[in-house]
Amino acid sequence: MYVNNLPASLDKFGLKGIFHRAGRVLDSYIPVGRKRGGRSRYGFVRYGSRSAATRSIQLLNNKIVRGCKLAVSMAKSDRPTKRYTKQGRSAFQ
Repeated sequence: MYVNNLPASLDKFGLKGIFHRAGRVLDSYIPVGRKRGGRSRYGFVRYGSRSAATRSIQLLNNKIVRGCKLAVSMAKSDRPTKRYTKQGRSAFQ
């Protein structure tokens, strides 16, 4: 999940705690901004199931947390997807 507009006072453990309401959270991450040196105002939450991720959008999108209105959406992955060739070998694309 991609979460935008996070409060500056929230760390990855707080983020995980908030999103735990929707299902079992595997991991949470808030990147550190390069220019400012402080926390960025966005983060990522990873669930074990797609249904929990969808539920988190329904429960937490547009909710106010510590004075900030969260924007929650599915994260876009730039990982290559596995595709199989006619010979049965996998090819990444």
